[in-house]
Amino acid sequence: MIVVGKPGKKEDLPPALQERETPSDRKPITQFIFEGTFGGR
Repeated sequence: MIVVGKPGKKEDLPPALQERETPSDRKPITQFIFEGTFGGR
């Protein structure tokens, strides 16, 4: 599964949804995504 897009601003959400927004405990994308070839060759 992939997600296409980018995070938006909390201020753009309706007030009820702003209350539900909390910091994510997910790993930063830089820990598991890379650019280039796969493998050691």
